[in-house]
Amino acid sequence: MLTNESYLGHDKKVLRSSTAISVLVAISFFAIAFMLFFMRNSEPLLNPTVFAEDGVWTGMGMEHGWLQTAWNARPDYKVVLNVAMLWLAAKTSYIFTGSHIEELAFFIAIFSYAFFAAIATLGYLATQGIISHPLRIVLYILIVMAPVGLHGNEIFGRILQIGFFLPLASIFLLMIRDQTLGVIGTITIDAILVLFVITNPVVALLVFLYAALYFLKNRNLLATIKKLSTTMLDFSNLHYRGKGQRSTRLVAAYSVGPKSCCRGDCSKECALPIRSFNL
Repeated sequence: MLTNESYLGHDKKVLRSSTAISVLVAISFFAIAFMLFFMRNSEPLLNPTVFAEDGVWTGMGMEHGWLQTAWNARPDYKVVLNVAMLWLAAKTSYIFTGSHIEELAFFIAIFSYAFFAAIATLGYLATQGIISHPLRIVLYILIVMAPVGLHGNEIFGRILQIGFFLPLASIFLLMIRDQTLGVIGTITIDAILVLFVITNPVVALLVFLYAALYFLKNRNLLATIKKLSTTMLDFSNLHYRGKGQRSTRLVAAYSVGPKSCCRGDCSKECALPIRSFNL
C-alpha cells in the first residue's frame, strides 16, 4: 500500500526526470542552432580575422581599460554588452594561449554563434504553454534562418552587431520571467536585463511596459480600471439618450422631500431617496 511519502517521492522523481529532459532538449536546440549559424557564415572560424569595431573596441579596452571603453566606446550610445563579450573573448584566449590576441578572433566567433543560438533557444523555451509545439519549432527555425541581407559576414561570428538583437532576446527573457521561477532565476534574468538596458535603450521601454503590466495585474488594478471605465460609459449614456436629447441625472444618497409627511405626521419631513429626473 502506497503512503503519502511514497506519492511525494514518486512526484519528485517525475519532476526531476522532466527537468532533466527539458535541459537535454534545450542543449540540443542550442547545439543545432550553433551549427546552423556557423554554416550560415563560417568565415570567422575558417579565416579568423578581427572585424571592424571588434578590433577597435578590443584595442581601446586593452589600452584605456575595459570599463572605460564600455562607457565611452561610442559617443551616441553605450555598447556595454559588446565590450563585455570582447573582454570575455580576450580573457578566454589568454587562458588557453597565454595571449589576449592569439586566438581572439576564434573566441569572438564562438561567443557570437553562442549568443545567436541562445536567442533561438530562448524563443523555443519562452513560448512553452503559449503556442503549440509545431509553432514553437517554426519560430525557432524562423529565428535561425532569418534573412540578414546578401550575407551574414558582418553579423554571425561577430560581436559588433549583437545590440540590435537585444530587444528580441529581452522579450523572450521577460516571457520566461513571467513563468514560475525561483528567486535565483528571477535575479539572474533581472541582472541580464539590466545589462541589456544599458546596451540598447529600446530594451528599457520593453522593461517599463512589462513592469507596468505586472504592477497592474498583481494588484487587481486592471479589474478596477475596467469597472471604472464601464461606470463612466454608463453615466455618459444617461446624459445623452439619443441624438439631440439631453437628460440630467441628479446623483445623491438621499434628499429631503418638500412638504412631505413622515409616517402620517405632516409636521415632519422625511429623508427620501433621490430619483432620476429628466430635464
